[in-house]
Order: sequence, then C-alpha cells, then structure tokens
Amino acid sequence: MADSGTFNQKPRDDWGSLSSGSFLGLLFTQFLTATNDNVFRWLVIGIGKDYVDPSQVGKILMLGTVLFVVPYLGLAAIAGYLADRFPKNQVIVGCKIAEILIMALGIGAIFLQSLPILFTAVFLMGAQSALFGPAKLGSIPEILRPEKVSLANGLFGLTTVGATVIGMAVGNKLTDLTGQKGVEQHVWVPAAVLLGIAVVGTLLSLLLRPLPVANVMRKFPWDFPVQTYRDLRTLTSRGPLFRVALGSVFFWSLGALAQLNIDQFAFEGGASTETQKVPLLVCLVFGLGLGAVLAGIWSRGRVELGLLPLGALGIVVFCFLLFLVRGTIFQLDESTTSVLIWACVFLGGLGFSAGLFDVPINAYIQQRSPRECRGSILAASNFLTFSGVALVAVVFALLRLSYSPGSMEQVELAPITVPQQQQIDGVQSGFRQDWTADTDQSTIESILEAHRELPRRHLLATLLWVDVTQRD
Repeated sequence: MADSGTFNQKPRDDWGSLSSGSFLGLLFTQFLTATNDNVFRWLVIGIGKDYVDPSQVGKILMLGTVLFVVPYLGLAAIAGYLADRFPKNQVIVGCKIAEILIMALGIGAIFLQSLPILFTAVFLMGAQSALFGPAKLGSIPEILRPEKVSLANGLFGLTTVGATVIGMAVGNKLTDLTGQKGVEQHVWVPAAVLLGIAVVGTLLSLLLRPLPVANVMRKFPWDFPVQTYRDLRTLTSRGPLFRVALGSVFFWSLGALAQLNIDQFAFEGGASTETQKVPLLVCLVFGLGLGAVLAGIWSRGRVELGLLPLGALGIVVFCFLLFLVRGTIFQLDESTTSVLIWACVFLGGLGFSAGLFDVPINAYIQQRSPRECRGSILAASNFLTFSGVALVAVVFALLRLSYSPGSMEQVELAPITVPQQQQIDGVQSGFRQDWTADTDQSTIESILEAHRELPRRHLLATLLWVDVTQRD
C-alpha cells in the first residue's frame, strides 16, 4: 500500500454528506460484503449438515461460527495497525481483492467435496472481515461531518440487515438448489453468485476518496498478542469508551446466539427445508433494520446513549416472550399457524430493540475515539466483541449435548437407532395420553419393566419429562 502521509485532514466544511460518492461507495461495499458473508456462511452450514448425522448439526453450527470469529481475536492488533498506518480506503480495497480469492477457494472446496477446505475458507473469510472492520468503521467519521455519524450508523445497520436477509435467503436457497453436498445439480450457480458479488463489491470500493494516514509512525505489531493487550489497555484506560464497548459485546453475543438458535428453533418446529426458516430470519433482521434507522433519526445528529436502556429492556422482554412460544411452527401443508405469527412478531420486536441498542454504541465509539488511535480502539472493541461471540457458540454447542430434560442421572446418552426412537416415541405418546385422560396410568417403573428391550436411560428420561411437564 502506498504511503499517503502527505494527505492532510480536510476542514470540516469540506467533509462529505450522506449523498457523497465516498460514503455511498463505502455503504454499498459494506452491503455486498455482508451479503457475501451470509451467502457463503449459510451455504457452508447447509452443505456441512450433509456430512454429519442429524444429531451433530449443532456442532456444525458451532464450528462454523467459531472458525469465522477466531480471526477477529488473533488479528485484532494487525487490523488496528492497518487501519492506523495506511489509508483506510486502500485497506478496504485490499480486503475486497482478498475476498475474491477466498470465494474461489470456497467454490473449489465444494467441487472437491472437501469439508476441511470448505471450513478453511470460512476461517479465511473471517480473517478478511476482521481486517476489513476497523478500516470500514474508522472511515465513517473521516468521510462525514460529526452530526451525520449517528444517522450513517443507522443506514449501515439497515444495509447490514438487508444484506443479512438476502444473504441468508440466497445461501439457504443455494443449499436446496444444489442438492446433496452442493454438487448434485446447478453447481455453477454458487460460483456465479459468490464471485459476482465479490467482484462488484471490489469495484464499488474504488469509489472511496483517498483518506489520510492516522499514524504514519506506527510500526507493525510483530508481537501482535502483546499489541492486542496494549490495545485493550488503551481501550480500558478510557472508561466511557470501555463501558460502551462492553455494551457492544452484549449486543453481538446475543445476536450470535439468536442466529444459532433460529436454525434449530425452525427445524424443531417442523421445518423440512433450509428455506422454510427464512420468514423467521426476515422478521428478526427487518426489526433490526427498522430499529437502527429510527435510532439514527431519533439521535438528531447527536450520540444518544439514552436509547440504550430502552433497547436493552426490549431485548429482555422479547427474549422471554420467545421462550413462551410452544407448538408446531411449520405445518406439512405449509399453512400459516398462529405459532408462526407470534414467533415472527416476537422476533421482529427483538430485532427492533437490538437496533435501538446498537446504533448509539457504534456512533459513540467512532466519534469519541482519538483519531491517532481510532483503529487500535476499534480493533480492541472487536476483540472483546468476538470473544463473546466465540464463547456463545461454544456454550450453545454444550447446551445442545444429548442430555434429555428430566434425566435423574444427567449422563450423556449414547446414540440409538431410528426404530428404537420410534418405539420410545410411541410409549411416550401413550403415557402422555394417560395423563391427559386423567385415568389410572401405569407407573414409570412398570413401563420400564414392560419395555426392557429399549434403552433404559433414554426411556426413563422421556417418561420423567412427561411426568414433570404434566404435573406443572
């Protein structure tokens, strides 16, 4: 990258507006980057499910998330260095070129039917996003006047939401379109989509005007783990910035958990294809986009931290309401159920509340960070944020270990065959009907004795769960 230290910071009167070519180029570059991230990620998750037993799907979700976010931890110091030492527009263009190469690797992995190479591409995509983030976010206050930063973050939230909806929908559609392991039919379509989006995004990134170097004297952090620690010290030494960064950790960790849960929530609610879960995701991200835009408008050119308590309260309330959703979400005849409607309403409310929470946080960190170390502070904030995301992914996988609710022994259950599971389901149905009819039912002990051919722990856990829920 050329050294652009000769550029001087332009006076505020010359800074661009929301309609400037630089801001629009950055906005649409971000939109296409987020779209490709989601198309590729959900395509990989869908293909990855074909390589494992259905009981192991949670591990695929966890692995995909962890591989994507680990680079944010390892490359935080390097990402901050690039954003401070070089013109941010050049860093962005370089990251977009890398995206083209990574998408080519991912497509090759699909053709080769190599799950390890495919997940390697996910890891590299995470690395590209980690290096892209501080330069992208740090560019906003350098391109725009200060009073436009909050609204700009609202627009970024809206485009990110739109990209998430489109990316998830397209990724899931490509999974269904290409068939088993992504190679049964129409194998050229993912290649055209992924490479096409990457190339167009790279061309749009060229619209950014040259930006000044924030710190021309900064050295490459060869001791990047130590530099990450220094960046964290820089962040924690600024108390208000650190507290707001912790709010970002909460937001993104909860968002990652919501995404992971929706996939399982949909299939446990009766979804039989990847595309059926799209309405749930659309409602979540539509609410997020609406909340982000309104947060930008309500801020009225200021950084409005007063929206944070309102957003946090909404997140708590709608998470609890989603916990209360019970029953079949997707019917075999594809009819709309009341359960689906309520799930969509609550997910929309959750997204709206999250949008109110996120925009003030981003605007505050960008605007209040000193220009000479803004990249380092944003990188440190990203490190904390994605540490939370990685932790949530691991906790999600642990919570999905095959322990049956109500099991007295709390021992991980060994796999059983499909016929055995069908027999256990039949026994469970009969036991539940006895409870519903309020008739004299057999005791758990007598049922276990009558079905000694079935795995005892599985049957015991199932019967205990019926007993507990019916008593409640």
